[in-house]
Amino acid sequence: MCIMIVTVFQMHIRWAHRYLPAVSGYLSFVVNPVLIYLILTEKKNSSIGKYRFLILFFAFFDMFYSSVELIVPVGMHGTGSAFVIYLAHGPLFGKDNIRLAQFAISVRCGCISLSYGILIIHFIYRTIALFKPKFVRNVFRPLGLTCIFVFWAIHGIAWGGICELFLYADNEMRDYIRDTFQKEYDVDSNDIAFLAALYLDGSPEVNRRGWIGIVALSGISVYAVSTYIILGRKIVQKLRSQGNLSKVTRIMHKQLFTVLAVQTIIPVCISFSPCMMAWYGPMFYLDLGMWNNYFGVIAFSAFPFLDPLAIMFLLPNYRKRITRSQYLKPIRNLFLKRPTTQTTNISFVERHTKTSTH
Repeated sequence: MCIMIVTVFQMHIRWAHRYLPAVSGYLSFVVNPVLIYLILTEKKNSSIGKYRFLILFFAFFDMFYSSVELIVPVGMHGTGSAFVIYLAHGPLFGKDNIRLAQFAISVRCGCISLSYGILIIHFIYRTIALFKPKFVRNVFRPLGLTCIFVFWAIHGIAWGGICELFLYADNEMRDYIRDTFQKEYDVDSNDIAFLAALYLDGSPEVNRRGWIGIVALSGISVYAVSTYIILGRKIVQKLRSQGNLSKVTRIMHKQLFTVLAVQTIIPVCISFSPCMMAWYGPMFYLDLGMWNNYFGVIAFSAFPFLDPLAIMFLLPNYRKRITRSQYLKPIRNLFLKRPTTQTTNISFVERHTKTSTH
C-alpha cells in the first residue's frame, strides 16, 4: 500500500494581518453594490448628471480591488536596508507557484496606481465641468470612454511593470532576508514569493535595481498627489470666483468637490503615506519589521469599502435615500426614540381627523 505524505507549510502571521484585510474585502462587496443600486435607480435628471457614471466606474473598481486583495493577500516587511512585499497566504501560496505568485503580487501592487489614476480622472472631469462645460458630453462618447480606460490602465501597467523589471526576487535577496523571515514568520525565503528593494547591503546591480524601482514608483505617487493638489486648487478658485453660476449649480459643484476631496484624502492616508514610510525607512536602516503590515497592508485593504461610504454619506441625494429606506427606518427611529408603529398611528389619526373636519 502506498502512502502519500503531503507537507503543508504556511507563514506564521498575526491574526490582524490575516483576517482584517479579508473583512475589509468582504465589506467592500456589501457596500459597493448598495452604491451601484443607488446610482442605477437614480433619476436621469438628478443634480450630478452623467458624473454618476464615473462614480459607477469607481464602485466596480473598488470590488475589483477587493477581489485582487482576497486572492493575493500580501504582507510587508522592512529588515536592514531591504523593503520586502510578500505573499502571506492564499490560493497561490507555496513553492510550486512562486513565479505566478510573484506576478500576482505585481498586479496587486498595480492596483495602488490604478486607484491613483481613477482619482485623477475624477479631478480632470470636475475641471472640465467647471472650465469647459460644453466638452462634458464628449467625455462619455466612445472616443472619450476609450481615452479614459487607456489612461487609467496605463497607471496600473506602469506600476506593475516597474515591479516586474526592477523589484523581482533573486537568490541574493533571498539570502539577505532568510534569517529574518525564518525568525519572524517561520518560513524559508526560498519557499515564498516576494518583491523587494535592497538599497545598501547588496551587490551594485541589486542595489541599483532597488533604487531605480522605488524612485520610479515614488515618481508615480508624487505625480498623482501633485495632480490632485494642482487641479483641486484650480477647482476651488473657480468656485469662489464664479459668480454667474446659479445657487443650485454652485452647491452641486461644491458637494461633488467635497466628496472628491474626501476620496483623495483616503488613499493619501492609507496608500501614499504607508508606501513612503515602508519604502524609505530601510534606506536609513529603520527596521519597522512586520509593523508595516499594521499601518500599511491593513490600511490598503480598507480603501475599497471606505470610498463608497464617503460617496453615499456626503452626497445628499444618496444619503437621504439610505436614511429614508424602509430597512433603516426602525434603526433611525430607535435612536430618535420614535417607534415606527407609533409614528404610523399618529399620522393615520391626523389624516382621519382632517378628513372628518372637511
